[in-house]
Amino acid sequence: MSVLAAAFSVVISVETLNRKYPGGAIQYARDCPNQTFCSDGLLTRVGLMTTDDMLSFVRSLEHHGLVS
Repeated sequence: MSVLAAAFSVVISVETLNRKYPGGAIQYARDCPNQTFCSDGLLTRVGLMTTDDMLSFVRSLEHHGLVS
């Protein structure tokens, strides 16, 4: 399986999202800050264009218990 990875990519397994993210992978897809979410059913990917955007998004994920 594969997902597109370009620019800054945040890749998280569907399993991890379903265990840790409130509402699971479905809610995570809805909450993504842009339209770059994609998934192959096992992995998810969100792309961000700048370091600041990526760091802000990662901080929001850490708030939900997801850590790099």
